[in-house]
Amino acid sequence: MTGLQNPGPGVKYNDPTGMTALPANPTTQVKDAFGNLWIVTVYGTYGSTNPFITNLNPVFPSLANPSQVATTATDGGVTWTAVNPKGQGFRLNPMPTQTGPVWEVQPVGQARITQFTALDQFLEPVPDDYFSYLKTGFFCQCYRFHPDPKQRGKYQTEFALWMQALDNAVRQGSREEDDWGFVPTSNVMDTGWSFNPVNPAMPYGPWAG
Repeated sequence: MTGLQNPGPGVKYNDPTGMTALPANPTTQVKDAFGNLWIVTVYGTYGSTNPFITNLNPVFPSLANPSQVATTATDGGVTWTAVNPKGQGFRLNPMPTQTGPVWEVQPVGQARITQFTALDQFLEPVPDDYFSYLKTGFFCQCYRFHPDPKQRGKYQTEFALWMQALDNAVRQGSREEDDWGFVPTSNVMDTGWSFNPVNPAMPYGPWAG
């Protein structure tokens, strides 16, 4: 983000928690001279030194080691925490204004499906919305490896039905993406239509769907 004050001696970071308006803080995410990414996790007043003057070789949680504690760098009352450059992220659009209401984002993640190593394991952590698809696929593969040729012959039919179900699920998800938010089509102070939009090409107006 451009236009923000850079971190430096005596610079203060105000904790936005509980505030009704977002404080005009300096830059809260940086890339140091060694290419490492950091974000502010403890707010306070900056000290007089550069916590990134040497390569700290930071570590952070990863897929291979999710319990790894991230490296921190502290200067004065401000603490920076290392960020995994290959980790998951999300983008806000539109961005909140620098002095507007504080936004609280609560992402919900889904753990990776565990690999089966025993017959007494459960189909988890599969979300309820997708459980039926995984169950159908499991039965489909059972037909594939069934010792009875008659049962094994059902595999192609079951596989086609399974693929069709998955395709329908993907299409449904694509249709629902627009339901994640509400975006106004015009300014809230707009006066509305200044002409009658009904015409031979749109006999019921632009509202018919």
